[in-house]
Amino acid sequence: MPLYSFYEEKLHHFRDQLGLIQRKINLVAVFRMLSFLGVAFCLFLLIKRFQYVFLFFVLALLTGFIGLVKLSLGLKEKRALFEKLLFTNANEFDILYGKPNKFGDGKSFGMEYGGWDDLDIFGPSSLFHLLNRTTTSHGSKLLASLLTRPLQEIGKIEEYQQAVRELSGQVDQRQLLTAYGLLHTEKELNEGGINDWLTANLPTEVKDAPKQA
Repeated sequence: MPLYSFYEEKLHHFRDQLGLIQRKINLVAVFRMLSFLGVAFCLFLLIKRFQYVFLFFVLALLTGFIGLVKLSLGLKEKRALFEKLLFTNANEFDILYGKPNKFGDGKSFGMEYGGWDDLDIFGPSSLFHLLNRTTTSHGSKLLASLLTRPLQEIGKIEEYQQAVRELSGQVDQRQLLTAYGLLHTEKELNEGGINDWLTANLPTEVKDAPKQA
């Protein structure tokens, strides 16, 4: 599948999913309001005249209201994640059409390392800007270091090549890591924590997204 078509399908998919999630959020909001009004009304009846049936309805509706609040929070978290996934794919789509990468251009690293201006390593439309998909300062610094101090040991180079081969076929995981990083900038996670999070949080809607050919 050509990259243009691939990212275009991804964009359509995530826009559709965002629309679906928003409709669910709106529906939950309606039921949440109705359950709140029901609690208030039953409390009024209970205060006016105590009866166990009114108490039962107060407790039942209150439980439902709390459940709807939790459901709403979960849907909003999913919406935020899908917004970042949409941003990630829109960025890749725009880059294919010659538009600038929306991630940082590393201009500050040009001043920090010095002597790289003539090589277009840092700054707008630079090599760093083309490659950068990092979401934390640590990741940005590591990329800058690799560009200015290339690996010399064959073993290390082969490890990086193997990592690239492994990740190149894992589109969903790569994009989910990027989206998660955009949502949780600078949050510290060890390698096991990231893998556990990916296993537990890869939404069905992401799994069902178009796969790269």
